[in-house]
Amino acid sequence: MHATAAPRLQILAAALLFSTGGAAIKAISLTAWQTAAVRSSLATLALILLMPSWRRGWTRRTLLVGIAYATTMILFVLGNKLTTGANIIFLQATAPLYLLLVGPLLLRERVGRREVAVAGALALGMALFFIGFESPQETA
Repeated sequence: MHATAAPRLQILAAALLFSTGGAAIKAISLTAWQTAAVRSSLATLALILLMPSWRRGWTRRTLLVGIAYATTMILFVLGNKLTTGANIIFLQATAPLYLLLVGPLLLRERVGRREVAVAGALALGMALFFIGFESPQETA
């Protein structure tokens, strides 16, 4: 196998799993909390088996990142179970706007003209979600 084939296959597998996650969450009959627990358990098992470096000692920063990611994943599952896929996609697509607002406060990042222009284009594109009205067909 070519040296770059394995990493490319891993990226392809990750993209496939991430893109089908929402549909899988909607399809199973477990509650949102049960689904989050199963996903977390599988992710933990995968980290233990596939990333030996993950088993090393944890730092305070590692714990904080883990808590932040777990919160994100739990909220994604809860949102997916309780609302339409369009709402979840909308919220995910607005994430760069939140980062643009929070980055200067938490990380002391400078916001340049390019970032503001891209954020404006993103906000304009997201505003298109609200043109017209279509009632949801199914929530969960």
